[in-house]
Amino acid sequence: MAVTGIASIFTRSFYELLVMRFLSGTGAAFYFSSAVAVLNEIYPEKLGLMMGYYNAAFDIGGGIGIFGFTPITADLGLNGNEIIQAILTAISAVSLLFFIPKSEHIGNFEARGSEKTHTESKDLDSCYRVCRL
Repeated sequence: MAVTGIASIFTRSFYELLVMRFLSGTGAAFYFSSAVAVLNEIYPEKLGLMMGYYNAAFDIGGGIGIFGFTPITADLGLNGNEIIQAILTAISAVSLLFFIPKSEHIGNFEARGSEKTHTESKDLDSCYRVCRL
């Protein structure tokens, strides 16, 4: 999303900007889909509550963004707005590398034909618990 935010600065037409915003929205969709897996890994007992907090944070952030970025856009223009949003998104992405604990399940998939099958994996059990919601 930070990359498309920066790329939006260089668009020359409404349609180019529309494509960049579409790509940015596609990137935002990955936030929601990966959040369920991450929150289930960190808070398996409180997944519903944590998903509520997560979704509320997006709604609150959206409201703050609308009112907060209106004067910024008026003063700095659309390009200034896009630069600030890209910087904030990049900071957010980098901070995830430091604040989200590393999963014990990363790299634990066994090759086909091994003694352990995919259905015995804890990852699939976690996915099953999330899908039952």
